[in-house]
Amino acid sequence: MLLLLGQNQADKTLEELTGSGGTTCGGTTGGGTTGGGTNGGGTTDTTPVGGTVECDKESLTAAAKNSVDNFVSLEDWNCDQGWAVAFVVTEDYEETVVFEAEGQFWILKDRNDVCGTGPDDATIPSSLYDPGCTTNYT
Repeated sequence: MLLLLGQNQADKTLEELTGSGGTTCGGTTGGGTTGGGTNGGGTTDTTPVGGTVECDKESLTAAAKNSVDNFVSLEDWNCDQGWAVAFVVTEDYEETVVFEAEGQFWILKDRNDVCGTGPDDATIPSSLYDPGCTTNYT
């Protein structure tokens, strides 16, 4: 049998496609991972989220450096279901940014597009709505 999958489906594991299990990350089904608070410790869990991208300081720092003008540092982050909210410092201000996993990359998303008018119509997971959509919001 030949099965053709789109990019998002191709990134799923066989277990996810057959329904025999989900991704486990830090003891939470669904791939949830949280950064380390205001000290910027973050997690070093390298479980793939939404494909081969990793929810770790190195991957999210690289994404922020490539996406955020005048990037200085990644202070904290949260990930869930192929999405990441990152709290970054620039030369001029602190900023909250939202990334979506696409294959092996984190892609910057416009919060106006993914936050909707509230948690019920947001594109990002509800677990990331408050940190991603109600902080430093422009």
